[in-house]
Amino acid sequence: MEYLAHFDKDKRYGQPLNEHLKAVAEMCTEIVPNVVKFKDMDIDIIKCLAYNIGFFHDIGKYSKFFQEYLIGNYKGSYKNHAHISACFSYLFLFDKIKMICKNENLMYILMYLCYIVVRMHHNSLTLERLFTIEGQDVMWQELNVIRQNLFENQHQILDDLSSIAPNLKDLDFSTYLDLERLKGNKYFMNMPQLLKMGRFADEQWYFFLIYMFSLLVDSDKLDSAELVHRSGKSISHSRVAKYLAFKDKGSADKTLLLKRENARREMMNNVDNLTDEQIKNSRFFIITAPTGIGKTLSSLQCALRLQQRIQDIEEYVPKIITAIPFINIIEQTRKEYENVIGDQASLVVHHRLADIASNIKSSENIPISKALLEIEAWEGDVILTTFVQLFQSIFTGRNSALKKLNKLAGSIVILDEVQAIPEKYMPLVGATLQKISEYQRFRI
Repeated sequence: MEYLAHFDKDKRYGQPLNEHLKAVAEMCTEIVPNVVKFKDMDIDIIKCLAYNIGFFHDIGKYSKFFQEYLIGNYKGSYKNHAHISACFSYLFLFDKIKMICKNENLMYILMYLCYIVVRMHHNSLTLERLFTIEGQDVMWQELNVIRQNLFENQHQILDDLSSIAPNLKDLDFSTYLDLERLKGNKYFMNMPQLLKMGRFADEQWYFFLIYMFSLLVDSDKLDSAELVHRSGKSISHSRVAKYLAFKDKGSADKTLLLKRENARREMMNNVDNLTDEQIKNSRFFIITAPTGIGKTLSSLQCALRLQQRIQDIEEYVPKIITAIPFINIIEQTRKEYENVIGDQASLVVHHRLADIASNIKSSENIPISKALLEIEAWEGDVILTTFVQLFQSIFTGRNSALKKLNKLAGSIVILDEVQAIPEKYMPLVGATLQKISEYQRFRI
């Protein structure tokens, strides 16, 4: 039997489930830059978790109920696959992570947060009402029916999985479908309360949860649309100077041009004079200059120079994300960015009024729906967006908004005209950005 992850009834084409699981697992791991850092977790633990939630996030789709649902022959609740997949992931990680994580409390917290990520990956992210008293009997009864079907077909399922992951051929499948182990696990049932008190309470769990959720949702949607994560491309900062020389040719106001040039060179000197240690550890940079001095292109050139230095020191190419408060400024900024970047890298412009077609290069043959998905996922080397899009991806539980949050990791973020943020929100925005940059290691 061929197991499918998705099925297009019009095209009569289905994506093989095992291929989807493998692709999502690999994409989840690939997207994580080595600079991501949470307390008491090295990058190997984070990538191990990312890989395994990606690999098992849809394992519940192996049930006959879901396979029948895909072709239109079943509509009942047993088609639901996310929760049983989350239970399987939790029990699998119990064996996997204890080999690389020596802190027992940390292990249980990480397993639980990964369970939440998988369980909620088709919904908004929340920890509320996960195990309500009035709904528990129905929940466990539904899970047991799906579990029994998976258990009965475990040999066929393992044959399918081992075709793309040979190490799973002899997997003790029933161990990871033992729901009684979960029901009897005090850490599992009580973790929402434990995370709010005592030694378990830590603000980093919020940031870890939204990061891992974003990784999975982003990778899942991209692969389901048959899209791949694009590796980053660097751009020479000298392109800004060349463009300015062309743009300013023939300008009559030589005094203003001199002031702009001196300001730009001073900014660039500041970036060049940073030590390697400062490049590694500095998270926030501030450019203060009067209106008309050319901050848009100067900040872009500084970001491109910083990109090159990060590439040399930390051996990865950071994405550049520019957020602007007002949509009416974006199109003007877009033209400047396009003139600098040219065909050296991909520029994605994302806001609620963005012209999707203009983000597609004439050489690309890509449907509008896929182009929109890439735009919303910030799949580009340089991203031009609004404060609304940036902050909604942080202060939300919505699936569609959170999926792009992971793209902040390791990136260079430019907040243009940051003073436009209402004063009453400044403390919240500042503290949140500081915390996220601590874990996702972006510069702003």
